[in-house]
Amino acid sequence: MPLEWLKEIKRRTLKDKGRRREPEEIYQMITSKNWPYKTKTKQEFYHTRDRALLALLYLCCGRAGEVINLRKNQFEDTQNFIIIHNYQVEKTKLFRETWLIPKKGRLASLTELVTNYLPKVKGDKLFNISRQRAHAICKHITGMWPHWFRAQGEAYYMQIIKDPFKFAVALKLVDPQTLMEYIPFEWKDYTEQLLR
Repeated sequence: MPLEWLKEIKRRTLKDKGRRREPEEIYQMITSKNWPYKTKTKQEFYHTRDRALLALLYLCCGRAGEVINLRKNQFEDTQNFIIIHNYQVEKTKLFRETWLIPKKGRLASLTELVTNYLPKVKGDKLFNISRQRAHAICKHITGMWPHWFRAQGEAYYMQIIKDPFKFAVALKLVDPQTLMEYIPFEWKDYTEQLLR
């Protein structure tokens, strides 16, 4: 039985995500507005944290709970990638052994939001906030919700990987069917093969 205040709330679906946004648009959304923190001494830290949170929702195709549970010791900085080790997926309780975030190419500016934040983290817990707070930050800064960033990230990666079964393995999804909406398909890509 839903809570009383939830009865009038429409459940969001993948169809609500709208058109696929390019990484540059995602970056612009994340960096164009800040939460109006009252503290002046930690304001820069909080803005850096919020941007890293939103960037990771997109880059990791992650749920809010998955991203806020990340630990600093899971991140490895290499020449071309930030590697996240043992990323736990909430729904399946499985682990993505590794997840790569590129430091070059179209995702580099989003990755930089993460690398700017990592040295500022004291202790091991990356985000010392609740899931509700993550949702509020996301809504205020971008007007969207965390799962929207996950869907946008999946849509972007599917443009590159193009194989829903392999990508489902990488995401640790039980059902690759959920990725079918993101598979790019245009007949023009296959006209030569069809005429052979």
